[in-house]
Amino acid sequence: MKPPNYPKVAETDIKPDFIAPCTAIQERFLELQARDPDSSIGNVSMRWRMVGAVREKSVEAALSLLADRHESLRTRFERGEGGSRQIVERCQIKLSLIDLSQLPEDLYKTEVDRIARLEAQTAFNPATAPLWRAALLRQSPRETILLVTFHATVADGWSVGVFAREFTATLDCLERGSAPELPELELQYGDYARWQEALLGSDAVNDERRYWRQRMAYAVPLDVAATRKPPVRGQRDGEIRSVMLPQQLIDRLNLIGRQRGYTMFALGATCLATALSRAWRAKELIIGTQVGGRDDPLMLGVIGPTANTVILRLDATLAPDFWGFASHVRTVTADALANKALPFDEIVADTKLSSQPDLPFGYEVNFTLQSANIDTDLVGSIRSGQIELVSIPSVSAGCLYDLNFFMVGREEGWRISCEFNTDRHEAGAVDALIEAWRLELAALVNPPASHINMPEVRIEDALAEPVATTRPLLRQPSRNYFQPLELYSEGRLPPVFAISQHSLYYPIARRVADDRPFIDLQWPADALLQPLIPDAIEDIAADAARLIRAFDPVGPYYLISFCVLGNVALETARQLHAAGSKPPTLFLLDTLAAGYVEGMSRKDRWLRYLQNTDLSENLLQALHLKTPTIDPEQDHSNQIMNYLVRARKQYRPAPYPGDVVFFRSSDAKVGRLYSRSFGWNQIVEGDLRVYDVPGQHLSILHEESAAIIAEHMLWTMDKAEQRWRVPPAKP
Repeated sequence: MKPPNYPKVAETDIKPDFIAPCTAIQERFLELQARDPDSSIGNVSMRWRMVGAVREKSVEAALSLLADRHESLRTRFERGEGGSRQIVERCQIKLSLIDLSQLPEDLYKTEVDRIARLEAQTAFNPATAPLWRAALLRQSPRETILLVTFHATVADGWSVGVFAREFTATLDCLERGSAPELPELELQYGDYARWQEALLGSDAVNDERRYWRQRMAYAVPLDVAATRKPPVRGQRDGEIRSVMLPQQLIDRLNLIGRQRGYTMFALGATCLATALSRAWRAKELIIGTQVGGRDDPLMLGVIGPTANTVILRLDATLAPDFWGFASHVRTVTADALANKALPFDEIVADTKLSSQPDLPFGYEVNFTLQSANIDTDLVGSIRSGQIELVSIPSVSAGCLYDLNFFMVGREEGWRISCEFNTDRHEAGAVDALIEAWRLELAALVNPPASHINMPEVRIEDALAEPVATTRPLLRQPSRNYFQPLELYSEGRLPPVFAISQHSLYYPIARRVADDRPFIDLQWPADALLQPLIPDAIEDIAADAARLIRAFDPVGPYYLISFCVLGNVALETARQLHAAGSKPPTLFLLDTLAAGYVEGMSRKDRWLRYLQNTDLSENLLQALHLKTPTIDPEQDHSNQIMNYLVRARKQYRPAPYPGDVVFFRSSDAKVGRLYSRSFGWNQIVEGDLRVYDVPGQHLSILHEESAAIIAEHMLWTMDKAEQRWRVPPAKP
């Protein structure tokens, strides 16, 4: 992409703090701004009601502290050799103060909307920092409206949540006369920019390039002439239309999603796509959506645009069969998320979407779903001490997408909305599309006879009591992963289930299966590896739980697993707990807990790498700049292991309420960087016992080690079943 030619700023004596390359999403928005310097379509506008007595000086000081903390809030852009670059420097943060306390209520609301629209629709100059602004509208001593507008080159939706949370905490401390206590940031956005530059310069995304090239072959934009005005070239004025959904409908949709294994995003996207395909008589739908791009925990507190756009190319001819279409939407979404690192510009480079001058992103329809404040559990509200920030609907800053549909959960409930280009679409036609979408969502609760092959979900009995107290149901896997092999099938005592890749457990099974079934759930050696989905571990575990419940619907039963599949065993046990079948004990063999290494500081992860890795290995891979690729000549067993390791990196287990016995190789390293429990102490809420077993990782299931493991297992199971024997040696 040719870098935009921004006006050069006058040279000053200010020395830049930091210079970094631009990320792909920054380049996209810089190009859009260069096309039309007066346009505000790259603005991210937010509006909050702030409750609590605050002083204007404290608000301005809190904003300045956040700017000092986050380099992106002190960034400007200029053209350099080879492309645009971002420059971090000192700049002054000024708060606009507007007192509206003397206005009557009706005029107050009108003036707030007028000022909010003005703030949202005033363009930024990317050559001048800061690329964000804030205004405080005073209504009373204890209630104000805070307007914050960012340029999309320095913040995205997730960043807004980080900003709101840190601003509230900082303001509360300042009002109480104490110093803010925010954790130190280990990464800044410039670090992320350099990471992406290294990633795209390596061969780590070649597989994604091949996937998207094949996936988007011959893709063309939707023909939505039925709801479109004659185009007015270059105009991107926007308006937002919304409908509030009844809370009972949301509760029922959540319940249906749990029963059938669908997220609210999948249900919302399926219903929207069904409504659009009928309205436009479309055979294919091209719908964009955004992914956060914050897989590394270190990125969660960074302010800056990391979101990427992926394309859902849907076969609308499947829409009449609702659940069949829903499965198709879920699969397409999972595949897109498994290939989310490639920048959007590369995704559409070889398609007709890249030749749409009137559409900034080359496609017309976008869909997103989120809570109002993305990274907080309090939907629409953030509180710190006496200060509360309540999210309220924002005004349109201009339309990036001609039709941007979204579902947002706020304090007052869930809304379905559409921000649309008023110069290209009629408001009445957009209202009709929103209503059609609402009817599709409602039809999931009370399916009409016209919905072909749409089985009715009986939920009335479950809704007789509040949804929050409804007993959770066992998750349904998306496909079959395991085949059961009964190493020992007879016995009256509770069974043991091993979760494995291939037969490893016979040395243990023959020692513990005295009047006790021992079933090995094996991942078939010839299994096809499906595209990796975000909740792969949960999905794999759901199949293991299904097979266990099929063998014994009630329990109790024990689980055992080795190496990376131990995380699948943990998740299986968690799902069984949630369904009411509680495994007395989970046995894990030399298994690293998911998130343990990823949760370390950047420095500690590097030190572990130096101590564990041959320095001649690929440095990019060690720094997580390059995803390990699967050699096609590699044996299938190792391909499966690589697949499971990548799935584990995406898995963040919830606290496990049961008991765990952990067997670790006695050759494993010890020290500050090597928890004796391999990180399980951070997850297990029940009793956690750790035993050292002689041998190395690959020999922990050989005869000598298996005998020790079996001895501890027998004592643990006998104790749980109140058949006491002399305990083995202490851990």
